[in-house]
Amino acid sequence: MFLRKIIRACKTIINGNNPELQKLNENLDTLNKNLVQILHLVGQQNCKLEQLSNPPLYTANENLDTLNKNLVQILHLVGQQNCKLEQLANASLYRELGKRLTPRLAQGIALKRFGRNSDGGYILADCLENTALAFSFGVCDDASFELDLAERGVEVRLFDPTVPGPPCAHPLFKFQCLGLAGENLRLMPRMASCNYTSLRRILADNEPEGAKAGGLLLKMDIEGFEYEALPEASDLLEHFDQIVFELHFLSNPAFAARAISLLDMLTETHQIVHIHGNNCGPALAIGGFFLNDCIELSLLRRKGRQFTAPRHYAPTSLDWPNNPLQPEWTAFYQEKECR
Repeated sequence: MFLRKIIRACKTIINGNNPELQKLNENLDTLNKNLVQILHLVGQQNCKLEQLSNPPLYTANENLDTLNKNLVQILHLVGQQNCKLEQLANASLYRELGKRLTPRLAQGIALKRFGRNSDGGYILADCLENTALAFSFGVCDDASFELDLAERGVEVRLFDPTVPGPPCAHPLFKFQCLGLAGENLRLMPRMASCNYTSLRRILADNEPEGAKAGGLLLKMDIEGFEYEALPEASDLLEHFDQIVFELHFLSNPAFAARAISLLDMLTETHQIVHIHGNNCGPALAIGGFFLNDCIELSLLRRKGRQFTAPRHYAPTSLDWPNNPLQPEWTAFYQEKECR
């Protein structure tokens, strides 16, 4: 009975009741010391438990796995090897997601920031010479990204169902009060006051005559509607040389699973070249890495290009925190070898 109470207490800590993620590894170390005390209490002080790493914060969940293994070892020592502990929730799911978040650089093409040095700015491959038109979904009160594109001579079509117009003007801007969503796939609630359409319809209505395949750019910050809009337009994505968008709600396992499918689809034709964690929302230590609930992804079309080996994610000099009052995570996924 005593051991069961200890195990329940350990699970409570493992499940993360302490909201201060910065202290998580300290708590894990304390928990492992408590396990050593348990061994003394049951007369097994000579047993050597697996030691925790002394890691950066992103490996916190690897330490959770180690702690769970140590709990299993203790159960064997006290003759309770048939007791089945609960598995740490969704660890394998998030590891699969993490494996897909390893960007590659395009050979001979630098990255450049477009937009302001905070929320609303994004990283693109600096190769806009053949980009004739950009579609930007989700503008709200900042169009600094779109303004930088227009200053490079790119015509920009802006869409947002929540505002009457863009916050600034430019001769190459054209705005429509429309939201992007799925036509048949409906996962997100619609706002009654907003009008929505599909990417297929927008391309049919807005693509300039004679636009070449690969001469378009797509930017989206559409609060979860990416899970509807992109799968329905999978056959049209080759028209976009670059795609930059925000992937939302990743702390929800159901959306994390959809994110895996979405990334598998996108990377058939495009390569992730940059990732940035949006620190406006929460971040979780789960599945062996730190995961922001929302991440910004920049993808470049593969056709005709060579890419470097996968690299570990870490913020670069181009990255700025979306919220300057919150910390940036130094990394949110890393294995011994990128895959």
